[in-house]
This record gives sequence, C-alpha cells and structure tokens, in this order.
Amino acid sequence: MFSEPVQKRSTGGRAAQGERTRQRVLATAEDLFRARGFAATSIRDIAAGAKVSVGTVMAVGDKNGLLVAVYDEWIAAAHRDREQALPGGLARVVDAATAVPESSVTDAVMMLLAPFLRFFATDRALSRRYAAIVVGEEYRSTVFAELGPLLIEEIATVLWAANSAQGKRAIDPDKVARAIYFAYIGVLLVARGADAVPREDVQIRDAVATILGESPAPLSDYLAWADEYLASGSGDAPAVSNASAAGNEDVNNNDDNDNEGAWP
Repeated sequence: MFSEPVQKRSTGGRAAQGERTRQRVLATAEDLFRARGFAATSIRDIAAGAKVSVGTVMAVGDKNGLLVAVYDEWIAAAHRDREQALPGGLARVVDAATAVPESSVTDAVMMLLAPFLRFFATDRALSRRYAAIVVGEEYRSTVFAELGPLLIEEIATVLWAANSAQGKRAIDPDKVARAIYFAYIGVLLVARGADAVPREDVQIRDAVATILGESPAPLSDYLAWADEYLASGSGDAPAVSNASAAGNEDVNNNDDNDNEGAWP
C-alpha cells in the first residue's frame, strides 16, 4: 500500500540530486573555461574539478554543449529575475522611456540590454566561442527559441510605453522590437577582436537609434552613463537633446576615442 509514495519520493530525490550534480558540473566548467581558456580545458579537468566521473560530465554535455548551457542558463536567470540583473527592473526602464523630454527611448532600450552586454564582455574570447557554436546547427540554444521572444516582448513594452507617453510617431512596437532584437543579436554574433572599435554596445546603440529614427544623447554622455550604471547599478539614462540635427552631429562626430575600450 505504501510502495507508490515511496517510489515517488525516491524518484524526486534522484532528480534533485541529478540537478545539483548538473549545476556543479556547469559551475566548474565555467570557472575553468574562464581561468584556463576554452581550448586548454578538457572534460577530464572538469570532471576532476566537479569531483564526478568523465561519464557524468558527458551526460551533461561535451565542451561545446557545456558552454552553451552556461551562457543560456545565465541569460535565462537574468530574464527570470530582471530586478537583480537590472536594478529597478523593467519598471525602471519604462519610466526612463516615458520621461518627457529628458530620456531617449534608444538609451532606455540600452538599459534593457546592458546586463546581457556586460555578461558577454566579461570574457570576449569565450563569448565569441559561444557565438560560433550557436550559429551552427548542432547545438540548440534557448536564447533563440525561448529567450528571444521574451526579450522582444520586453523591448516592445518599452516602445508601447514611449508611444503612449511621448506621442512618438506611429510605429508598430512589436515589429520594431523584433528589428531591434535581431540587430542586437547580429552585432553580438559577428563582433570580432577583443578591442573592437566601436565597441559592441556602441554599435548596437547606433542600430537602435537608426531603427527608431531617433537622435539620442551625445555618445560621450552615453558612455559616461554606461560606465556608472554598470559599475554601481545606479544612474538615470542620459538626457536627450531637443534639436535632432544637433543630436545627429553629436552622435556622428564625437572623438574616435569615445568608441575605444572594452565594455566596463
């Protein structure tokens, strides 16, 4: 009479233990990939670090599969807990987009993307390896399947709010959000070199501003905000210029040094 509940508890316990082992393998793999480099890390190294067998590691994934899982799970966690990934959460971004006329919608969108951009810039070589893997067809990444539509929805939420509050020109926020998302993904996947100029976030910001037909705050103001925001988790989005022609000149004619350097 009691065999079925016992079996359920036993199965649940094994599943929980299996997930704990999986997380330990992924954490060890990430630590070693970042400390030694992807190419220099072997499956045996990961098994030794996680104190499991090589077979247990391979059950979680080979090296490429482990790297994809590490990135995908971090990105998924950031979406699940937007408040932790981006202080103030989505509500803060909406507030920034609907401030009249102090905030540019372009930089409100950049606030949404900032945690992900910083994560990708933590180890550029490893991020380029991840991008190369997910471009292929062998490994399925949740970034494109489940997480992509979620980010598109978040961007669309900001655009809908800006449309309502600022009387922006008539656009379809869902379609525009999709265009912004693919521009963001495209830059991340094709960015090359540890010292790319302009850096990835600047390229994405330029693309977002072009899609929105907006002249955001001067690039130097944006870079100062980005450094402060990601370092401290505080700081409002940079103010937008009232004169569109002046704004375009500021964005396009900033000193080349403004584009240099890695994401903070």
